[in-house]
Amino acid sequence: MIQSISKTPLLVLFVVSIVPLLLIEGQPGLWAFTIIICSNFFSIWAYSIVKHLNKKTKVKIKFSKFTLVLILLTVYVTLLSIYFALTFPDYDDPKWLLPIIIIGQMFLAWSLFYIIGFMAKLIAIVDLKRNVQFIDYIGYLVLLLFFPFGIWWVYPKIQSLIKA
Repeated sequence: MIQSISKTPLLVLFVVSIVPLLLIEGQPGLWAFTIIICSNFFSIWAYSIVKHLNKKTKVKIKFSKFTLVLILLTVYVTLLSIYFALTFPDYDDPKWLLPIIIIGQMFLAWSLFYIIGFMAKLIAIVDLKRNVQFIDYIGYLVLLLFFPFGIWWVYPKIQSLIKA
């Protein structure tokens, strides 16, 4: 199952990435459910891509930290979406919750940059067949940061590296 997710068609990746944006004006419960589905899908997709590419590289990379960050990120987004869906009409949040959400959002930003950076570096390592510097994978990093549009250029490279 996980191996087949890495072969997800490009159009499906694009559509799944913009569906939450299209539903943002709808019901909060539906939007939160969409966020949960999309974040879980992209977590599984990223894991399968990294797992496939990690098998192709000669350079040893710590895969366990990536997996842990990906799991924690998915759990955080899921819990935050559930909280949002259950409490949206009420704006009376407890005062102790704000620092937790601020710390969680900082973790969210850091982990997204870590995951995207890890994927970009791994793509460059497999492509160049050597250990890489930041300058070698900055292009992949920028394209993955602007995912809905950048994936159109990165996806063919990822698929060719997986098939090679």
